[in-house]
Amino acid sequence: MTDALNPKPPSAAASAAAPKSDAAPNLAQNMERLRTLAAIITDESGNVTTQAKHAAALEERRMFLDGKFKGSGTETTPIYLQISNSEFRKKIDSIRTEMMNLDLSPADEVKFVNSYSSEDQQIIFDFILSPTYGDGSRQYADLDSWKKNMEALSKVQDFMAKAKTDPAVKADPKYAEVEKLWMMADTSAPSWTALVLQLFGETPSSKLDLSDKARTVVGDVKPN
Repeated sequence: MTDALNPKPPSAAASAAAPKSDAAPNLAQNMERLRTLAAIITDESGNVTTQAKHAAALEERRMFLDGKFKGSGTETTPIYLQISNSEFRKKIDSIRTEMMNLDLSPADEVKFVNSYSSEDQQIIFDFILSPTYGDGSRQYADLDSWKKNMEALSKVQDFMAKAKTDPAVKADPKYAEVEKLWMMADTSAPSWTALVLQLFGETPSSKLDLSDKARTVVGDVKPN
């Protein structure tokens, strides 16, 4: 017999079953959904499309970032081990490793990605090039934005490299503008990409809709 001051300690089974105070809402349902997603990602029967695995992996990542499995302890460990050993995940990891080992230039990185099917390119974008952050944002809006940025980076890198050895390049009227762009902290912003492509004649200025702040970088607009 126990009393309020000296309650009987709960059994191990009861402790395991009791929800943790800091657990995510609907944890049991979330864990069941994780198991379902893992089954889709790891399916090797040929009955599940790559597109379905892609969607399942994106949903799993979103749930993880949103803290849907908080309080699950080690319960997720075997599930994530299963996902890590799937052919879908191994392919992503293999591509990531190859890209790192090759240490590609921006232009060659685009060629590398373009060597894959459009379906695989989107997977590479979502899980390697521009994965979603915890707040839902990502570095690049879409695959085309990434490719255009790589093109812009390549143009600036090539121009600045030539300017070191070729006086004619350094004397080019646009050298000062290119140098400003090269020195900017964020060279992945869409406005930066647009300015570079405009500067190198890839995008007519009439086609651009840039903010005054963006145009100030190359002197189009005088700061107040």
